[in-house]
Amino acid sequence: MGLTLEHVPGFADQQDSALAAGLEALGIEIGKISENANFGMCNVEFFYETHKDGDTVNLQTSPIDGYNYGPDEQLYVWSVANTVQASSSWSSGPGSLWWGNWKVSQFGDVATPAGGTVSCEEFYRNSHSGLDGNSADTRDGVLTVMIICQRRRGLPLPVPPVTVPSPNTGLTMSAAPAFADIADSVFVQDAPLTTGMMTTMNGAAKLGVAKSEVFYMGEFYQGQLVPQPVSPIDGYTYQYYECAFQHSWRFTAGLGGILTVPANSNRQLDDIMASIDPQGHVSVAVDYKDDTNTGVVSTQEGLIAVFAFCRRTLLSFTTVNTTTTSNVASLSVIAAFAGKFTNATQTGQPQLFQVASPSGNSLPTITFKDGSSNVLASFTVPSNTTRSMAVPAGTVSVSFTGNTAGKTLTFTLYDGTTPIKFAATANDFSELDLPTFFPGVTLRASNTKQVFHNAKEAIGTAEFFGPTQYSNGQTIPLPTSLIDGYAYARTELFYVFEWALTGTGLQGSTDIRIVVAQASISQATGLVSCIVYRLPGGGTFSLTNDGALRVVVCALRARVSPSNPAPVNQPPGGQPGGEGLANAMLDIEYTGVALDDSVTIEGVTDGAALTQVGITNVYQYSITIDGTYDGGL
Repeated sequence: MGLTLEHVPGFADQQDSALAAGLEALGIEIGKISENANFGMCNVEFFYETHKDGDTVNLQTSPIDGYNYGPDEQLYVWSVANTVQASSSWSSGPGSLWWGNWKVSQFGDVATPAGGTVSCEEFYRNSHSGLDGNSADTRDGVLTVMIICQRRRGLPLPVPPVTVPSPNTGLTMSAAPAFADIADSVFVQDAPLTTGMMTTMNGAAKLGVAKSEVFYMGEFYQGQLVPQPVSPIDGYTYQYYECAFQHSWRFTAGLGGILTVPANSNRQLDDIMASIDPQGHVSVAVDYKDDTNTGVVSTQEGLIAVFAFCRRTLLSFTTVNTTTTSNVASLSVIAAFAGKFTNATQTGQPQLFQVASPSGNSLPTITFKDGSSNVLASFTVPSNTTRSMAVPAGTVSVSFTGNTAGKTLTFTLYDGTTPIKFAATANDFSELDLPTFFPGVTLRASNTKQVFHNAKEAIGTAEFFGPTQYSNGQTIPLPTSLIDGYAYARTELFYVFEWALTGTGLQGSTDIRIVVAQASISQATGLVSCIVYRLPGGGTFSLTNDGALRVVVCALRARVSPSNPAPVNQPPGGQPGGEGLANAMLDIEYTGVALDDSVTIEGVTDGAALTQVGITNVYQYSITIDGTYDGGL
């Protein structure tokens, strides 16, 4: 059984001044700290739903304490879980996919101010002659909607501006909270409850409320930069190393964030790719089958919605080493940092690598590699800019290329230290009733210690891991907490996922059109499933396990994660395209074949005989004989 509370906790911005020495030590002040710790245990919750075009996402109720979330307290991240028509579990259009357009509106959206409105639009196109006359605009598509609920946030939206008043004014703090640990041995019967203890407990409880936040950052296209999120709670600016960026596909067609029907020469959809690097740089790419059916057209079309999963580290840094280079175009290894990488990222205390590039410089690319020279991560540094990145775990060396202007570059490596480290595992939360702190009730050392333990466990939840890319058949590993070594169970995990790519990741490499794409992650096992049905020229379509998902793992200790939706069923009748399956997908492109010639198509000797093997509605598909579409079948 997961975390439950007997009452809905409140939040109070308890001021340290109310805890100053010389003032009366009121139990209600401890009660406020306790309530804040309780609030921190449930201020971020996650839910799954499955939706199709025209649906509205439900407002959620917390299984912890029965709290009913308002529309401004819900964010919607979505994954294109299946491109099929929901009612038939298969595509409803002719040919293969041409482009897609998916969205779940956020609170404050201009068209749907309450948010949660689901829209799916998928355009199909045939591969035979007369392309423009054999396409269809459908409402196919099934989305897995990942609902992120944050209490009393009054969610700010970057674009468009909020068009309806927020039901609540949002949770605020007058100052960013800090953290320091208190040893259990300090909470002793008959020992004084000092101002220092009280203010430390107060800060910990408030940090438990503010430590993890999720933001909708807006919509982005190729080459744009996602800005650093700023907390509406206290104005805290998150550093990029405190952010895990995730995306949802908005649409695949059009440049510059404008949905545009693809050029006729871009015949059908081959593959889509999207990513956001650790510095917030957006990459989007879409491949099409070209109009001659002989190659691929690679573009940078497409638009993604971006979400930032943020967690405060309160890091401070000390310099490990610094060096400069002048008039050097590239270095395969920056020797000054050999042996300096501790890979402390794995313990929640990352190293930071900073590069200062002067005005007039080109765009040097910094690359981190492991001991086998595998690239772990890279980032570019614009002219007249200082840019930093957390050193990836496993880094052995760092290099740079592209400093063609020969300007001076300054490199600095820092060790990060965070105060948010617990000597003991924070997993003993216990709700304390408010009457525990009423006047006339003895304030026990054990209860005071429990309040601080509750605050520390609130700080420990939620933790975000990733983003990491997983392909079909891989299992997402169980994470371990970076602050106290807590080992998460599978039931405490929530997966936020979307297609990172539907092919190999290299533009122009697949050259086979997409008919259907399906993605899912098993909540019970963490097993990743990627299924892409493709349509090669001159044959029936085939099932592949191409592609990969970008996944952010949200870990919530003492919770029971909701069940994620089961994948939409594959079409009945065995492997799609097999004999006896109605509405099978064929691509038959014969040239120079006389109408009375015998054409063998999976054991069928002529086009008319297709109906004899149970293939109906043949007019929807690609039947071309001697350049003439036989629409009378």
